[in-house]
Amino acid sequence: MISSIDPPPLPAAALVAVCAVLAVGCTEPDVSAGNARVLTTETEEASRESISKGARQERTAVSDPVSFSGDSLVLDRATSACRDGDFKAFFDFFVRADTVRQVFTAPTVVVTRYWTDGRPPERTETPRDAFRSFPIRVEDVYWRPAASVTEAGEDEYLLLEFDESQGGVFAVSWTRVRYDGQTEGGDDLGDALLPDGHPLQMVSLPDGKLVFRPFEDCWRLVADERFDRLPNN
Repeated sequence: MISSIDPPPLPAAALVAVCAVLAVGCTEPDVSAGNARVLTTETEEASRESISKGARQERTAVSDPVSFSGDSLVLDRATSACRDGDFKAFFDFFVRADTVRQVFTAPTVVVTRYWTDGRPPERTETPRDAFRSFPIRVEDVYWRPAASVTEAGEDEYLLLEFDESQGGVFAVSWTRVRYDGQTEGGDDLGDALLPDGHPLQMVSLPDGKLVFRPFEDCWRLVADERFDRLPNN
């Protein structure tokens, strides 16, 4: 059933960032004034999850791309997810909308490359405006590698793992996979394999990790970590 809700006002910090992104002048929001009404859909739970078939996108109340009709609407709904404490819904918007990423990315993102051959990690601090390496995109109901993941093939998908640590910090680990095509129909693509064809193991090292820290009643991206995997790792 489709129902109307009043989205909460953007936090002050997010409002300032929105003004900068949209290049418009803004004043403090009048909380007592009526906000624009938006449509939301009921949450649909993902029906199956496993290590081999976990790349299917979880469907949430904010996963309907048809509703993305403007920057302010997307930001309102992302902020609503923040206030509800729903990180996965917030992350869905973060991946889909460049405007949301600009607003909810820290002024500086720590980008670290870890090597498995003994070399020390390479660490850089990248200003938000220069950060172009966000690794994830959405296609249909699947997580896919973004163009910045240059080593990924066109037939690759991503498996995501969400971990919350003390203090409300979230880490989103992502692993490149291919599917064997032994499908059961529907959204199922078969069993997930590593890009080199080896079976995906619970101990497999991910290709990367994104770190989000709480900020102004929401979260913002603060770190982008990449791992150089050896075969069978």
